[in-house]
Amino acid sequence: MKLAKIKKSEIDKLLTILSEMQAFHKHDSHYEIEDVEWSEYNLLSNMNKANYEELFKDVCAYVSGLRFEQAVFNLLTLLDNCADPDSDTLDFHPDIKKALEMFKEAAAGR
Repeated sequence: MKLAKIKKSEIDKLLTILSEMQAFHKHDSHYEIEDVEWSEYNLLSNMNKANYEELFKDVCAYVSGLRFEQAVFNLLTLLDNCADPDSDTLDFHPDIKKALEMFKEAAAGR
């Protein structure tokens, strides 16, 4: 099965909006919407801030256009097929490590 690869630019956009949402939650979510210093946010500052409901709608619309499901599915596919299932850290699957070692040995034998 072939899986479409998400572009780095799409991942960057997803990370930007998620980072802004996290920063907003940590620093500004307790303020009234008109008291938030919006200039600190690149994406959120350009959204409808009439009230939190309108802002939420704009955030949802933006995120839904980012193909975040594709990004997560790409990650899950790589984890399932390439990562060591027994490791708590990100490392290659033992079969991939073995294949790389065999390749190195074969290349050294030339």
